[in-house]
Amino acid sequence: MRDDCGDDFNIVVVAKIAYMSYLEYKVILVLRLQHIGNNRQRPDQFTVLVRGVPLCIEHKAYGCCVDHFFSKHHPDTYQSYNIVHDGKCIRKLLKSAYSLQLKIKKLHRKAVEKPIKWLCLCDTFWSHIGDPKIHEESLQEVCQRIHLLQHENIINKKDHHIVSIGGIGSWVNQYVPVGINVLIVFEKKSQKFTDRHIFQELPVAFVSFKSRCGAAFAAQTQQHIHPLLWTTEAAPEPRDIIWKNLAIPCHLLTLYRTGIFIAALLLTVFFALPVTAVQGIAQFENLKKWFPPAKAIQIM
Repeated sequence: MRDDCGDDFNIVVVAKIAYMSYLEYKVILVLRLQHIGNNRQRPDQFTVLVRGVPLCIEHKAYGCCVDHFFSKHHPDTYQSYNIVHDGKCIRKLLKSAYSLQLKIKKLHRKAVEKPIKWLCLCDTFWSHIGDPKIHEESLQEVCQRIHLLQHENIINKKDHHIVSIGGIGSWVNQYVPVGINVLIVFEKKSQKFTDRHIFQELPVAFVSFKSRCGAAFAAQTQQHIHPLLWTTEAAPEPRDIIWKNLAIPCHLLTLYRTGIFIAALLLTVFFALPVTAVQGIAQFENLKKWFPPAKAIQIM
């Protein structure tokens, strides 16, 4: 009779555990579906970052190679591509604009806090050297250059398929911090000139696919016999991209990773050995208890 009661109790407990597990699984399933529904418009899930793009000898460009390669090997899932350009010039302009803005704020603050008892000579020197208007004019010129870059970039988007420093299909705005693939026109020494070679193409491209499955397949398979050509990986989120690192050649990335691994290994080894020795000396009695061969060190 007692065994029957015990079996019935076990059955009740197991049934309750199963029911609670079912309820918890149902809640987790709803949360997962909500998460998937909220992340349907993420461009990085449909995008692959391609490095080691070979140069097209006929057109002297990387873009046509990307289009031909993925149209041939992924005809069903391939959608579009965007070549990455070296944007050192725009970065310098943004950095100079930021520094000029800080200088102007600093000069305005100093002008308010400037003592009244300064000499006239100092006031004259301040008016010529510390005049915020000079920096404001420089800042305005830099802003005009940046706006010109953005304006020319909008025009190029209408005429060319390869645009900007990133951009994937219809989500191009999420991958483009500023206009990059542009024609710069500005004045230097009272002469207007143009420079089409400031933003050169890099052997790196963002390739978008029609489905997540196509992007995952392209990112996880080797595309070429040569291991350093057409290397693919899942594209990071737009906010996680470090644009400077995209300019690093593909063959140097392996060397950098190997160097970092060796440096971390050496640091761990040379840090662990001294710390272990010091801890062993500090707790020598416990060391003799748990590791009897350590008594030989005391005899020596």
